[in-house]
Amino acid sequence: MDWLTLSLFLIVTSVCSVTAQAPKDLLDGGWKGIKVFESTRAHVEKLLGKPTKVENGDFWYETSEARYRFVFSYDPCSAPDTLVGGFKVKAGVVLEYEVRPTKIITIGDLGIDLNIYKRSDPFHALNFSHYDNRAAGIYIEALVMSEPHKEFVQMIYFWHTLEQNARYSCRKSK
Repeated sequence: MDWLTLSLFLIVTSVCSVTAQAPKDLLDGGWKGIKVFESTRAHVEKLLGKPTKVENGDFWYETSEARYRFVFSYDPCSAPDTLVGGFKVKAGVVLEYEVRPTKIITIGDLGIDLNIYKRSDPFHALNFSHYDNRAAGIYIEALVMSEPHKEFVQMIYFWHTLEQNARYSCRKSK
């Protein structure tokens, strides 16, 4: 094989391997790497800036790409029957958060495997679909379109998994 043929072969195989790859799952590892029970308020503010509003324990942030709502922990097990004080994590750790994109993002853009999400359409009249992956602690609300991968994402909600709940909950088993 001559040099030109080898070069063309390498270029074609490189292009084919890049285009054949599935889109990256944008939710794997949390939005912008923000993880429930791991990331801190300081980490969130480094990424998103200072909150635009704090109300009833919710911290709201805004960027050019999305609006965000976060709930951070209080002292560990300080109020076992509540969300903010009901887990064995230090104060200021992300317990749950939601992302509301301000630009159009489709389910397909997220690159998620729809086979591991339970899809439901509880409010047909409102034209919303819900995608739930309890194992990953992710819930997505999308505006119904003709095909699932073209649905417009309205909100992505990140919360603890069943495994995290069992590991970190301060509630006594009954």
